[in-house]
Amino acid sequence: MRRPSVLFLLCLTTTTASAWGPEGHKIVGAIAEARLTPSARAAVEELLKGHTLASISSWADQVRRTRPDTYNWHFVDIPLESTKYDAERDCRLSPKGDCVVAAINRFVAALRDGRVTGPERVQALMFLVHFVGDVHQPLHASEGRTGTGAPDRGGNLIAVDFYGHETNLHRVWDGELLSHSGETQGQLVTELSALAKTFPAETFTHSSAALWANDAHQQARAHTYRDLPSTFATVEPTLGDGYEVAELPTVKRQLALAGYHLALVLNAAFAKPE
Repeated sequence: MRRPSVLFLLCLTTTTASAWGPEGHKIVGAIAEARLTPSARAAVEELLKGHTLASISSWADQVRRTRPDTYNWHFVDIPLESTKYDAERDCRLSPKGDCVVAAINRFVAALRDGRVTGPERVQALMFLVHFVGDVHQPLHASEGRTGTGAPDRGGNLIAVDFYGHETNLHRVWDGELLSHSGETQGQLVTELSALAKTFPAETFTHSSAALWANDAHQQARAHTYRDLPSTFATVEPTLGDGYEVAELPTVKRQLALAGYHLALVLNAAFAKPE
């Protein structure tokens, strides 16, 4: 079987929905790109042939349609009542893949491995850029329950009214909170890059996908679900100014963290040997 060329992979565009939406993923890519070391920047430029981390950041969503074995790589269903990720429970291998934590670990390892070259190396980078964004979205690291007690598929099955628009909780967090803010992509990149500089130094000293998933899961427990109207189990919640004011800071926090963490793993993966 012929492997797809690097040019073919990079020319693919995406029209599907993604965690954070295409705008959020571009923001993560732009924040990360500004923090690359010279060696990491050179490696990324060589692999992407003129494309940027932002421009390829949603590529993984398009191939998801033709690569069903990658479906589960975009999330990890940590039960909302649990306090942390359990690989045996939350990342079991299936025909749809395992989970975003395992996927990130594989693609980081691939980029560190000099024997992985050509299109496989380009794919590893493009998958990694997207999945680091995904794992920071609280509803890509959590699974709650609907009013009937059934799994809610990361909020996809919780119908809500968002400023008079019928949608679901997952879509609100993927992009609708961010879009409703009215801020441009450039404004958000500048704002979130500055925001991340205010975080404790230890926030950026680890590159563990499991720890990132645990943190996103805690945000879901503390904010995403907790701040829903108490009637959401029986009545479709109406979300407006109160919910946006409460939750938009968490959305921005997670995007800022994703950008800085993506730079962290890429700088380590492409570090020049001593």
